[in-house]
Amino acid sequence: MADEKRLLERPLVVAFVAFLGAAMGAAASIGIYSGLAGGGVTTDSARVANCVRTHNLAQVSERRDLDDRSLDFRSCSWPAPRGGDPDGFTYITVRTEEGPGKTEVQGDTVAHVLTSACRYLEVDFFYDYNGKPAPGHPFLLTKGETREVEGSVLDTPPPPGPDDFVVLSNGRYSVDIARCV
Repeated sequence: MADEKRLLERPLVVAFVAFLGAAMGAAASIGIYSGLAGGGVTTDSARVANCVRTHNLAQVSERRDLDDRSLDFRSCSWPAPRGGDPDGFTYITVRTEEGPGKTEVQGDTVAHVLTSACRYLEVDFFYDYNGKPAPGHPFLLTKGETREVEGSVLDTPPPPGPDDFVVLSNGRYSVDIARCV
């Protein structure tokens, strides 16, 4: 047994241990470099945070009242919705105008004109029920269509602009949420 070499003195074992050590060192070096360099990977939340900073938003989604007849919605999301900016920012304006109806009962005395580069919008309205706002039910709008707040798509002339969506209601409805989808 004196001729037997110790385990760590055998050439094959020595080569394997050296190879294993080199591989572990290389993996650790790559891990450290990736951690310090950011790894080139950007998460969805990092993209949204960058969009919020770039567009000076206080939060991911904001509603801003511009005056008594107009407001806008600004938001950041990822992936960027169709029609949104490449960084995920979307901007929707809402103007409240006089609708075609002559009486409140007709339900079309107010025209909510939403303008956005997005192809589809999801909108929701509040209904003022005797001074107590009641939430509605969100629905989808397609660019260029006119519909009633209750959901019926109307066969009417196209909206005033190429990026417009129109929702007709009576004076008790107001836009609560609008977002690109």
